[in-house]
Amino acid sequence: MFYRGFRAKEGKILVWGLTVILIAVIFFIQENYYNSKHFREQTVNAENLLSAGDYKQAVQAYKSALSDKNHDEELTIGLANAYAGLEEYDKALEVLRASYKVKPSKRLCGEIEAISQKKTEYEYSQYISRAEVYHANKEYKKAITAYEKAKGIKSKEVTPYQRITAAYIAMQEYELAREEAAKGQAITKDESFSLLLELIDADILQEEYDKLIDQGREYTYHENYNKAINQYKQAMELKPEDITAYKEIAQVYMTMEVYGEAARILGKALALEQDKELDNLLAQAEEQLAQQEEVTVTAFQQAAP
Repeated sequence: MFYRGFRAKEGKILVWGLTVILIAVIFFIQENYYNSKHFREQTVNAENLLSAGDYKQAVQAYKSALSDKNHDEELTIGLANAYAGLEEYDKALEVLRASYKVKPSKRLCGEIEAISQKKTEYEYSQYISRAEVYHANKEYKKAITAYEKAKGIKSKEVTPYQRITAAYIAMQEYELAREEAAKGQAITKDESFSLLLELIDADILQEEYDKLIDQGREYTYHENYNKAINQYKQAMELKPEDITAYKEIAQVYMTMEVYGEAARILGKALALEQDKELDNLLAQAEEQLAQQEEVTVTAFQQAAP
């Protein structure tokens, strides 16, 4: 009797034990199912938000999904791309590198490289945009500083060198402009710099020419005619096709009453370019020369025995 009672009691305990285990297994399966379903829903939601360009919400959705499944590669990459969409590249790289440290993979490595490239392009474009605003506002020194920073990011890009050169030209710093253009040509090998250097050389030549003309006018004003003539002659040698120096030196000779030389120079200038002022000056010089010769002839005749 006692044995049968013990066996019955033991059977009940076993049944209860199996029941508890079965309930636990069912609960575990259900819990796992609901967790998996919730995870899938979060993942799909995050992917949809990312595809729609709602990066801010996508970040939150990916973070929520990753809280259930840390360092999941697909989710990590999605979160990084969401950060990249917000142009928060440092956060994107931080997420990828943390996951790569736990579980390295070629895909994560590739994503790190891709995001790094996007960050580079973003920073470069930001500096260029900022520099363009400064340049448009004629804040050339600030523009040059911003272009230099862009150049530091992408040293072989043509744009920073061209725009720094343009800024120096706008500041009439032609030697610095030439130096920058030559540097750009050497580093980028871009053919556009050859033409740019030609234009800069022309600007430098014009600057030197204008300086000689200004010095000549200053000497003329102070009636230092010989020095004025010397400056104008240098200008004529520098740019023989420019008639400005011809006009100036001719007027000095006319002031000195050297009308023959004035007429000769004016005739030479008119051969280069037809100009009404030159015509008028030549007419005056020839008239004065004729009068001068007439006076000379008269004086000679009067002096003759």
